[in-house]
Amino acid sequence: NRAGSLPAHRREEPRAFFGGENPSAHGGSESYFESAAKGLARIFSESGYTRVNRLAGGDGLVGYALDALREAFFGEEAGRLILVEYEALTRAPADTLRHIYTMLNEPHFDHDFENVDYQADDFDLALGARGLHTVRRRVEWLERRTILPPALFERFGGDMFWRDPEANVRNVPIVQFVGAPV
Repeated sequence: NRAGSLPAHRREEPRAFFGGENPSAHGGSESYFESAAKGLARIFSESGYTRVNRLAGGDGLVGYALDALREAFFGEEAGRLILVEYEALTRAPADTLRHIYTMLNEPHFDHDFENVDYQADDFDLALGARGLHTVRRRVEWLERRTILPPALFERFGGDMFWRDPEANVRNVPIVQFVGAPV
């Protein structure tokens, strides 16, 4: 099903980037760290703490993605970017996508947020991180306690650079959840 994606006629030239997930903001992406750290344990012989640290470094899976987001946010193509925070997408998915369609000047598409189905098993297995890209059927916010050691959890607190209005020199639209419909 197409929940959470742009209409098929817009897929050839993406105009929106869905990102902004940060472990310090919620428990949503911590499962990524846990899964990736456990799955890549056969590659790295260090402790779990060291593996997570390695994944978050500039040459790690997470650090690389965050660096790519920074490059897009501050780069010449930033005008083609819409940054959507995970919390907005999971707490108010219909309102968030309606807002995105409006920003893109596209007709609204009714998504079924109770019936999302996505897996990339072959890709995940190649990474050694089974289930990494498996999406739960229902789009919703789940409050969770952190599984990261406190020092790692705090380390990521400053990585939400897009929330600093002075840093948004390219005027990238940011979609955030503010406690009411987006």
